[in-house]
Amino acid sequence: MALLSAITITFASLFCPEEPNKDSVDAMIKKLGSPRFEDRERAKKWLLARPEQAEKALRGALRSADLEMAARATWILKEFDKRPLREIQAAVKEKAVERAVAMLAGFPERKDEGGAWSAARELAITLLELHKKKGGHHINILFLAKEDRPPVVQTGPRTTIPPITTRESALFFRSGEVVVDKNSRLLDCLIITSGGLQIRHLWRSVVFAAGPVKLERSVMAAIIVSFGDVTVEDLGGSLVIAKGKVTCTGYITHSRIISGKSVTYRRASATNCIITENEASPLGLTNFFDRSPANLGKKAKSSKSGN
Repeated sequence: MALLSAITITFASLFCPEEPNKDSVDAMIKKLGSPRFEDRERAKKWLLARPEQAEKALRGALRSADLEMAARATWILKEFDKRPLREIQAAVKEKAVERAVAMLAGFPERKDEGGAWSAARELAITLLELHKKKGGHHINILFLAKEDRPPVVQTGPRTTIPPITTRESALFFRSGEVVVDKNSRLLDCLIITSGGLQIRHLWRSVVFAAGPVKLERSVMAAIIVSFGDVTVEDLGGSLVIAKGKVTCTGYITHSRIISGKSVTYRRASATNCIITENEASPLGLTNFFDRSPANLGKKAKSSKSGN
């Protein structure tokens, strides 16, 4: 019986971790100033694993008379700030596009816009490279070749994009909701939104949208990724990937369209293009969507028009 009790206690200690209550958080913070290296390391790892429970108390520790404790609390808080960007970078590396876009759209304002831009740019370049590797035509988005960060016009819950005039650098929009001036012709832009988007013209740009995308006029040399439906009139030299349906009412040339559901277009108006329907893994990326489309029971089909 004594042996059974000991085994039970050991099992509980292994699989029932200590609750992160206020007393244990405070105790671990005090150990940051311990003279024993083992205590300091254990406390650091314990606190790093509990950002939500520990952050407030760690900020209070910054005012501590124990300079060693305050210094280590500062370091842990900086690590907390870096974590969201590291998670985004991990999603980009794993090519988990839907997850990366969701995190980029919700990334805290002005935390590290350079890091957010770099991650979004890397995601777009990855899609371009895979598109080309799988026989796609060249898409000429000039600003992706530049490593310097373009100015961020606005981030936050809502972004209004005014009419855009000629300029030398690209623009980076990251927002929950993006409203575009009806007269705008978006050129050299990278847009990330957790909502939908409606645009008249889109040229040499990249759009990552959690909601539906409607393009009322021409799209030239662009990447459009939507986790809803996409509607476009004329499409040239572009890549469109949608979790939902894609509808093209005009011409399609030198482009690739990938849909998780269906693609509606006029075959007579499609030249030198690749159309793929019912696709769960766009460009071969099994992690692209967090959840598979509902109609995966249907056999995926691809068709090529022209050469």
